[in-house]
Amino acid sequence: MINNDTLKAKLGCYNINHKIKSKQLELQFDCSGSVIRDGVRALRNNKVPIGSIDAEGNDGYFTPRNYAEYEPTINNLLSRAYSLIATAKNAAKAFDVILQEELPFT
Repeated sequence: MINNDTLKAKLGCYNINHKIKSKQLELQFDCSGSVIRDGVRALRNNKVPIGSIDAEGNDGYFTPRNYAEYEPTINNLLSRAYSLIATAKNAAKAFDVILQEELPFT
C-alpha cells in the first residue's frame, strides 16, 4: 500500500512538460503499477487533479495547472469508461440480456 499523501507530494513535483512514468514511480515506491494506479485513482476520487496524458498523446503522470492541461486526461478516462460499458453490454447480449442505456454511476 502506498501513502496517498506521499504520492500526492511526489506527483506535485511534476508538470505537463516534465512528467514521471509509472515505471519510475514503481521503482521509487517499490511497488507494482497496479498499486500506483490505485493511488492515482484514490487521489482523483478525492478531487486531486493528476494528469496522465497531454494533448499530443504523451503519457506520464503530472500535476496540471489548469483544466486545459487536464482535459486530455479527462477525455481519456471517459473514453475508457465508455469502452468498458460497451464491452459489458455486448457481453450481456451473449445471454440475450439487454442492459439499460443509462449509466449506473451518474
